[in-house]
Amino acid sequence: MSTARRALWLALAVTGLALLVRGLFTLYTPVIDPLRADAGKYAIYGYNLATHGVFSGQYPAEQPQPDGYRSPGYPLLVAGAIKLGGTRGYYPLLLTANAALGALTCGLVVLMGALFLPLWGAAAAGLLLAFSPHHISLGNYVLSETLFGFALIACLYLLARGLISRRAVTLLGAGAFGALAWATNPVFALLPPLVATLTVWRQPALLRPMLIFLLPLVVTVGGWQARTWLNVPADGPTSQARALDNFIVGSHPEFTAQYRANPRDPANAANLDIAAVDGSWQRYLELLTPRLWAEPIRYASWYLLEKPRLLWDWNILVGQGDIYIYEVQASYYEKSAPMGLSLDLMRRLHPALLLLVLAGLPLACWRLRSDAPAVGLLYLTLAYVSLVYVVLQAEARYSVPLRPAMYLCAVYTLVAATRLWSGRAVLNPAG
Repeated sequence: MSTARRALWLALAVTGLALLVRGLFTLYTPVIDPLRADAGKYAIYGYNLATHGVFSGQYPAEQPQPDGYRSPGYPLLVAGAIKLGGTRGYYPLLLTANAALGALTCGLVVLMGALFLPLWGAAAAGLLLAFSPHHISLGNYVLSETLFGFALIACLYLLARGLISRRAVTLLGAGAFGALAWATNPVFALLPPLVATLTVWRQPALLRPMLIFLLPLVVTVGGWQARTWLNVPADGPTSQARALDNFIVGSHPEFTAQYRANPRDPANAANLDIAAVDGSWQRYLELLTPRLWAEPIRYASWYLLEKPRLLWDWNILVGQGDIYIYEVQASYYEKSAPMGLSLDLMRRLHPALLLLVLAGLPLACWRLRSDAPAVGLLYLTLAYVSLVYVVLQAEARYSVPLRPAMYLCAVYTLVAATRLWSGRAVLNPAG
């Protein structure tokens, strides 16, 4: 049996196992008041799309006003579930879709790993994601992280293959999933142009493949922007306003502590600033600049040390805590002893896996020309998305879609270390 066929069978096995685990978790972990906060907002956008054909966060409204505050990707999935199951039956359909997307992501991790790792390494990365408590838990909420993570790894996998084969269909597929990733989470927006620029700079012959890759994203972004210009009122909520809100929250070192004390505190400093600047970047920069000059060491520590730690920490602080966003009535981790052991093991492994990722960065840079394109894509994705969240708002929830890249890079370092120890080539996917 060829390596590619064995990788496919491994991916199918890991996908099946991951689907079983996520299905059981969803079944035995009911969420208390599941359609609150962000989840409630996604439900409203999906309802308005399904019922009125309008992308809007207004509810209740006979004629909701179009806006562009949130991205359309996940609300489209919600609208599809409402169309299929109605307003009473869409919630379990959504959780089923999330479980399937999460399981498929695990299978894609195996396939991605098979491009540059031995099969045992690819399987290890897939199993790490299959039993990742955060990845399992996030799929049990009406939130966009599961869809974003799936679209992101699908884009990277097809792009890695397309850079080798240069097949237009594969590159267009990568671009289509890239467009879905952007439509789900706009932080992805600048990653494809960055990848294309660096790729062409190193290999000018890849200009045409990169243009093919970017085409679906350009069409999608352009179409959505045209819709926003034509349909959204000038004073309506926009994605720029949402980015400013996140930037303001992320600029307050005290926000998390104040949120943990009282999530709905109207006197939270970040909320007061959001109200004061009324959507103006210039006004907020005028407020923020004197604070930076007054306490440069505090803010340097905040942005360079504390925010990266918050982003990659285990504990979800802007939420219920631990691996949960919203409170649950019971947890499958409490009902199943093996799952409880997997939770404890993954919690203990988390710091070591992060260290492996960091340790592998110099090696990946050193071997940039000889490694498979997948390695550079994964590390660039981790660095870029992390940087965006450190500039905006850093919270452990937001790093969950990056778990696939994190586990693949951690195994990359582990495989390289074992091969160096044994005196063999650093990486040999066929080994």
